[in-house]
Amino acid sequence: MRLVTLFLTSLILAGCGGATCVDEEVGQCAAESYAWNAMGEKPGTEPSVEWREMACPDHPEIMRNAVVVNGVCYAGLFYPDQWHILVAYTPGLKMSQVALVHELMHAHMANLGLSDPNHQMTQYWQQVDVINMQLSGMGL
Repeated sequence: MRLVTLFLTSLILAGCGGATCVDEEVGQCAAESYAWNAMGEKPGTEPSVEWREMACPDHPEIMRNAVVVNGVCYAGLFYPDQWHILVAYTPGLKMSQVALVHELMHAHMANLGLSDPNHQMTQYWQQVDVINMQLSGMGL
């Protein structure tokens, strides 16, 4: 347990892709750094991450916040031309329960020269599930 704590502390101190942490208690920086490194070798740096805490206006029954763009609600979006990610965050959720790892995977694939907006390259999307399970096991 001490090794995991030291590892997470070093990740937090290392910073996170130019992002502003939504809440250090939820471990956003640690989760982002862990996920980005777990995806394997890649050129370039992590994209910046921006968090959104807005209710989805057309679906108030959804109890999670959304990234709302042009009236459409998303769990997250990746903008490769800006090297930027928007992720919806609902207070009380863990990082493994939001779209952070999913959107980081889009960036990882872009670094590899790949684009998969329809999520057909299953080997990458299965890795998202594995990383989220690992984060969950770390309490993130």
